[in-house]
Amino acid sequence: MIRMKGRGMQDTVGTPVTGSEAIKMNGHGRLGFSLDEYRRRYEVVLGGMAALGVDVLLVRGPENITYLTGYETPGYYKYHCLIVAPGEEPVLVLRRFEELNIPEYSWLTRHVPVDDWEHAPDVTVRTLRDMGLDDKRIGVEKAGWFFTVEEYETLRTSMPKAGFVDATARSTSSSASNGAGPRRAG
Repeated sequence: MIRMKGRGMQDTVGTPVTGSEAIKMNGHGRLGFSLDEYRRRYEVVLGGMAALGVDVLLVRGPENITYLTGYETPGYYKYHCLIVAPGEEPVLVLRRFEELNIPEYSWLTRHVPVDDWEHAPDVTVRTLRDMGLDDKRIGVEKAGWFFTVEEYETLRTSMPKAGFVDATARSTSSSASNGAGPRRAG
């Protein structure tokens, strides 16, 4: 099991959970919405994952991370990856410099820091391995601005048993009218 930093910067051991009701949430007055609203959003994402047949979702867009967790930072241009998997508490992989922002600006209780000398996608791969998720069907935001080709290639070559699915939200009329949805990533 992966060792992750929790609230108060103390190590905690990740434990499997089921559904958003069982997920530990750090409630405080700086959140933009109630914990019930964040639970509702999380359940919608879990439902979408189930509909796609996705076991793990890597959320890379800062706006999507904020929507799900409340986490905001002026350092959005640096690496942030929210790992979402049914039965697991979500984990935010992010630059160590940003650690103090997590308990201040989100409900998250688990994260994995990336030091500036580390290759962030490798840390995500290591985290997925530690969580036992490196051979699952993984949804990625292929059309997102923050998910690079280099990152995608790192994930594919480092986790050859995993399947990758484009889980980018599609809302265009052409996608809806022709039945096109998420495509299996290459």
